[in-house]
Amino acid sequence: MKNVTKLSLYLLPCIFLLVACGGETSTKGNWSSSDMDRCTSDMISEMKDDPESEEMLEIAGVSMEDFASCACEKVESLYESESAASIALDGMSDEEVGMLILSCFGDLSDMIEEAVELEESFDDSGWTEEMANEFLEGCVGDEVAMQGYCSCVLENIMTDFDPSDLEYWDDEDYESLAELYSDCLELIEY
Repeated sequence: MKNVTKLSLYLLPCIFLLVACGGETSTKGNWSSSDMDRCTSDMISEMKDDPESEEMLEIAGVSMEDFASCACEKVESLYESESAASIALDGMSDEEVGMLILSCFGDLSDMIEEAVELEESFDDSGWTEEMANEFLEGCVGDEVAMQGYCSCVLENIMTDFDPSDLEYWDDEDYESLAELYSDCLELIEY
């Protein structure tokens, strides 16, 4: 009995140390605070190194901290630990990762609306559908074989010229388009 008591006295501190120092463990859906902290701090540092990320978050009206916290919670629900998640995410494409954390951007309607406005400002070159049709009719004329060529040239001039430039063009200017956009010539059907 004396040996059992002595052994208990030796084992008690060891058991206490194991219980006290055992630390937190991470499980799927319940990461340790150190795993969660590592995840959020790593994500924030990566976003700070990427100006596009900062711009996207600003447009979405979400702070880096809130975004990182949300994204880490999404990942926490899928993986056993931060290290397992890190390995899995490294093997994913940017699109896959983006879809995983998309909802962390908050209400995307404002972001989508702003993107549409931005796109419209770039497309607002002054060209109308009527102008495009008029050009195609004049270019194609009775030659149906010219349709592909004329569409290609139109696409290029809509990018390279303002419609007001065409007001001052003469036949020589239009003929120079063939040289300028020679890559379109292969679209003429013979």
